[in-house]
Amino acid sequence: MEKKWEKQNYVGRALHFVMETFFSKYNDEVNVRDLSNEAHDGLPSLKSYIKQQVQDRFKRSMGRNWSDDLLPGTVLDNMIDYADKVYEKMVDKFGEGCEFYPELSITGKIRNVSPKPGDAEYLYGIIDLLVVDKTGQIHIFDYKTSTKPYKDFNSAKKLAFYYQLATYGKLLKNYGLEYRTATIGILPITLTDFHLENREEAIVNPEDAHFVYNGVEYPDEIFKDITGNIFRKNRDFEETIIKNLDDYLPEAIVKDASSDHILEYVDRQMRIWFPEYGKEKTEDEIRQMIEDDGGFQQNADGKFIWKPKGATTKELTANTEAELFSKIKKRYEDAKKTRAWMASKVADALQTAQHLASETDVDENGKTIKREINLTELIEQIDTRGLEDPTGTMNWFKENLMKYCNEDWEVVRNDAAEKFGMILVRNKTNKQQINVIKMSTSYLRYNRHIGGKDRNSLIGAFQPDITEKADNNSLMLQAVNGNIEMIEAMLVLNNIPSLFAGEYSGAVIGSIQVMNSWRGSGVTASNEELMYCWKKLNKYSKMID
Repeated sequence: MEKKWEKQNYVGRALHFVMETFFSKYNDEVNVRDLSNEAHDGLPSLKSYIKQQVQDRFKRSMGRNWSDDLLPGTVLDNMIDYADKVYEKMVDKFGEGCEFYPELSITGKIRNVSPKPGDAEYLYGIIDLLVVDKTGQIHIFDYKTSTKPYKDFNSAKKLAFYYQLATYGKLLKNYGLEYRTATIGILPITLTDFHLENREEAIVNPEDAHFVYNGVEYPDEIFKDITGNIFRKNRDFEETIIKNLDDYLPEAIVKDASSDHILEYVDRQMRIWFPEYGKEKTEDEIRQMIEDDGGFQQNADGKFIWKPKGATTKELTANTEAELFSKIKKRYEDAKKTRAWMASKVADALQTAQHLASETDVDENGKTIKREINLTELIEQIDTRGLEDPTGTMNWFKENLMKYCNEDWEVVRNDAAEKFGMILVRNKTNKQQINVIKMSTSYLRYNRHIGGKDRNSLIGAFQPDITEKADNNSLMLQAVNGNIEMIEAMLVLNNIPSLFAGEYSGAVIGSIQVMNSWRGSGVTASNEELMYCWKKLNKYSKMID
């Protein structure tokens, strides 16, 4: 029996891999409708791509547990055809423009009614397939692989499925995604003729038991809609399944993760995407940067000075080269603290400006007028550390931030966001929009060459540039510091669900802009470009895992 369950588990993993790869490529939109075995325009067909991935990635990940009968050729073809039918069913059900998120990891804090030392505090799950229709509504689906049809499952097993998917829905609520209007379904996959191939040998030595199967079947309707089973009262219970879950997974879990938890998570994920992320500059790297910026100079007083190219702030000065080098080194060592300090202070100034904008003055003719806002003075009144040049940096700040100094905008204070140098401003007239201003201490246009000097894109750690360039529809951004920091901002926002909950449910990010006040420079990108890069990074990092 143990060998039977082991084989079913391995087969299930193989079938899941096919589905994950299929729907990952749908989001890429590369030959997605081509289910032939031929290549076109230098790109593989979807079918040939999946088959290659099975050989290159899944087989390697299984190691000694791999055997060719886990995914025979005919079964692989059947599974790809099935995946295409699932796609067609989703489009028919939810309309064109759906986006697919296979093997989506989710987590949330649980409430233990009888806590004991060592009890888990967080619940972790993986949604087999999350579908987002063009209106933004989510729909949750789970594959169930078995040797018998779904209709033959007993009530206890089905009830377990209902609780499992209901839990996924409540976890998604943590991310500001509304599940109560979602379709929740099971995608049954039945293994045909699953049997013990070597019965006589297995009787002698059960460890040698070898189970095989010859195909897969699925119901004509493709998926079983269990939405009603989750939200309606069950005949065996007084309450609905969703209500029962409230005891250990309360829906009021729109609470954000702690700042320390977010810092740890973002740091870990960024190191996967960008291996050099967070790495402190070596002394040799600092010396090279100084040289690239023109090196040290001496003024008329004999003091050594240094100012980065393009910087609008006052230069650093010292009596000796060694002292000046130490100052520059400390500036970069304190970079994270500096950006958090700057974000807090600029947010203070914006809040004050927004308050003053609601007040009025009287002009020399006795006419009531709106109070004039001087953001430069507001920031200077708070502190001038790191923001020394009112004719350079302050004018640049004024140009970029003055649009938020009125009654239409409000600063949203969030400790975790500010630790990453992020200022969040919400539009009060359109509560669906939040803009992000991220303070940086980096040279924003510097290319990190993730994965090697010949790799310039944000996914350089996973593939060479030439692969992405072959896609005419690519929106991939370069791996410059500014773009990397925008991706970091997206990670942080993904861990602050309260921004998108309550009266602000359904809110969207209007724009993300990264600013370096010292150099007087900024970087931004369209939401379309950022989401394209985000999906690619998520896809490739899952492959690595």
